[in-house]
Amino acid sequence: MSQTRCLWCGEPLRFIPGKGWVHQDGKLYKEVRRQHCPYCKSRKIIDKGKTGLCLNCNSTFDLYYDDHCAMPDRRSR
Repeated sequence: MSQTRCLWCGEPLRFIPGKGWVHQDGKLYKEVRRQHCPYCKSRKIIDKGKTGLCLNCNSTFDLYYDDHCAMPDRRSR
């Protein structure tokens, strides 16, 4: 039996009764780290824990964001 994978990222999913399909960390959404400033798109950012600081435009922003929700790929079943 093949493992059910996420349509968006290809990672394995698991089913939790009452919650549905989730990523391996148990979360519905896949959290990713920003690689650039969401305002000016500069890659010169400083990691301050959960917050980022752009060295180009001096703005602060959430460094991690929800990229996508778990969606089973029917072809992986």
